[in-house]
Amino acid sequence: QLVPELMPPTFHSVESARQYAAELMNAEDNAKLIWFVKAVNQNGGRAVKVTNELPEKIDTNEQIQLHVPRPLLFGESRVKFHVKSYQHISCDSDGNWNVYLYDMFYIATAPQPWSADDLSDEAQISSMRTHRLYVDDEFQKTWNIAKLVQSNIIKLMERAVQQGKLHRATTATADQTNDNKVKSS
Repeated sequence: QLVPELMPPTFHSVESARQYAAELMNAEDNAKLIWFVKAVNQNGGRAVKVTNELPEKIDTNEQIQLHVPRPLLFGESRVKFHVKSYQHISCDSDGNWNVYLYDMFYIATAPQPWSADDLSDEAQISSMRTHRLYVDDEFQKTWNIAKLVQSNIIKLMERAVQQGKLHRATTATADQTNDNKVKSS
């Protein structure tokens, strides 16, 4: 993973997930793990299976993600949520990556209150865009969402460039280096 400090542990094999779970169980003695089996080419909560048992196998286009044990919950209804952001990312002719962040965000919520005992999609998957966060929204200001999202996107892109996973869409020549820089606007 490029930014493991920002994402829950994610695995591309059942064996890796089992090994991680065994280490976690020994360290924390936590028997209530929730897993998401996700298709890597889907979004919006589609093609997600919620389970408290690891599958025997996964398809090559799937990954397994551990649920955050104590998720931050939204509103009086105490539902799971995540913040959706929109950005334009481009690379200029000098090889610099540019990030343009749209200043309105959305909160996507699960339809039902969260509980570790409820493995239904309605309690575990936050895909409904239920709130717009304009620039002056109290939630956006309290959490400083614009700055947080922007810094996390830059961190992700810088690591992708450093690890050779993000390249300019040009033909490389002998004198080109991978010194691409990331800047934001």
